[in-house]
Amino acid sequence: LFGSIRNTTQHSNQTKMGVFGHDEWQHGGSMSCGQCGVETGGGSNMKCTRLFSGDIHTYVVFEYAHEGSSWSVSYSKDGPTFTETVSKGAALVKLIIDGEQSRSDGRQSVPYCCNCYMAFTDNDSSKRLESLGYTLAGKGYFVSKHSDKLWRAVFPPVKDFIVQKGFRTQDEANRMSDGDCRNCLIVEMNKRRFGGVSTLQGMSDAQLMGKWE
Repeated sequence: LFGSIRNTTQHSNQTKMGVFGHDEWQHGGSMSCGQCGVETGGGSNMKCTRLFSGDIHTYVVFEYAHEGSSWSVSYSKDGPTFTETVSKGAALVKLIIDGEQSRSDGRQSVPYCCNCYMAFTDNDSSKRLESLGYTLAGKGYFVSKHSDKLWRAVFPPVKDFIVQKGFRTQDEANRMSDGDCRNCLIVEMNKRRFGGVSTLQGMSDAQLMGKWE
């Protein structure tokens, strides 16, 4: 994996500008998650691009959706789904790799499927995932390893999320501050044993909503 990415990035005739606004190239490395071992596909359709720098230097492995593809879509990796027709050319992200700039050993990490990466709680992974989400918004989706399911890159505001889950009415949520809405979500998740309050408080809004099952 490490060699294949570095070799292809050195040959400009193998790259082109892609949907992320950066050079992309055909991915020739591993398509299995280094955490859970799931195989996420492969072949000539798989692309790779490099994003960000420093502590959140990132590679993503993805493919482009075919025209008229119909998928089950969710706002979180295990949440309720709705059917959506994905536009041709939308990026379907399958693997996320920590770039060499972000690691003390100067080497890329193993690739991780989106499900496993969503479960990481360290600060750098959180910043990387949120940055990737905002970069991907309107351009594509994260791909779940469970069936043919996608989830959107950007979660709804917590205010909308607690209404969707039935924790507050729309009128009640409208009278709450953003901090109050977040605290409401943390309390409800703690009741359902998603984690201790201190652990949940250390998570970003996206991680809280992504952890929901």
